[in-house]
Amino acid sequence: MIPFLKDFFGGFKNRPLFIKILTIFLMALYVTALCLIFIKVDYIVATPGTINNTVQTKDENKAYTALTVETEYDSGDIFTIGIYNHYRVSLFQYLIAKLSNDVQIDPYDPLTDLSEEDDYRRSVIMKEISITNALIVAYEAAQLKDPAILFSKEFEGMKVSWVSEQSNTNLKVGDIITQINGTMITDLDHFLSLRDGILEDAVFSLTVLREEAEIVLSARKIASTDDQGAIVYRLGIEALPYYKVTEAFPHYELSNDLNSVGGSGGAMLALGIYNCLLPDDISGGKIVAGTGTIAADGTVGDIGGVSQKISTAALYNVDYFFVNPEDYDEALAKYQAISPDFELVKVTAFSEIIAYLEGELNE
Repeated sequence: MIPFLKDFFGGFKNRPLFIKILTIFLMALYVTALCLIFIKVDYIVATPGTINNTVQTKDENKAYTALTVETEYDSGDIFTIGIYNHYRVSLFQYLIAKLSNDVQIDPYDPLTDLSEEDDYRRSVIMKEISITNALIVAYEAAQLKDPAILFSKEFEGMKVSWVSEQSNTNLKVGDIITQINGTMITDLDHFLSLRDGILEDAVFSLTVLREEAEIVLSARKIASTDDQGAIVYRLGIEALPYYKVTEAFPHYELSNDLNSVGGSGGAMLALGIYNCLLPDDISGGKIVAGTGTIAADGTVGDIGGVSQKISTAALYNVDYFFVNPEDYDEALAKYQAISPDFELVKVTAFSEIIAYLEGELNE
């Protein structure tokens, strides 16, 4: 190798000035290109994505649906909106992203923010809970129209989707908390009441289902700050109400091949299931899309990346786009900036989506 380098530089010294300048320029360009491609920067880049099917009925063959409802009705054109998140992008990707008005760039701190792996595990659990909540909301709403539809559920506990490194609970992601200090948890409000009733420095027990085995953990609260900056004592976890469906008719079958994670498509998934349970297509032949989580009581919740979802919807010629109140102002700003053809509709609950579409159909 050394003789080669000596020979190279010896020959280089005898080259014409033009060749020397060109060689140096090309080498500098090459090194710059390598730096742009391989140097990572601490940012998350969110870009527009695609629209995704929600559900289908038994005689349909749609791509990548969350589940199939065993009816013969038309599922309609009801879609969730997906975007792409890119963690710690290359310097080149970052600079390209800065040129687009449809891309969101946020700082990423590897020491405090969720890793891509942890965020994925959290999003898988949120997707699971979103599907269950959508089933609850859709079946219970459809029962009001058709008493032959049957549905029942049981509250299982609070499913853990994230655990901070500072948490003193010994919990793991995926655990289901069923009891606090031996008291069975009945719902979210009861869980919060039991948690808040524990003294700041007290040791208490958490009864947990972990991989179907019941275990008891010893836990303490940790100090943290709320949105107003006040000191509060919490568990240092994220946990969501978790239900088990005990009866459903018409029957449904969950897909084993989901192409997205996260809970942001919950509201549209509930609408898709609802449409499969009743003979009349509530979409009226229109393309319906939207974003927002869904709670078991039908509340439509906030999500992230709503600007990118508005941009995505504009690419697919949707007719209606439903969005929750917390994200409406951001969605409206993007909507006014790009002037798409669809109608932007703010909703706080699943019942408002139904009422809006039924009102459109009755005009």
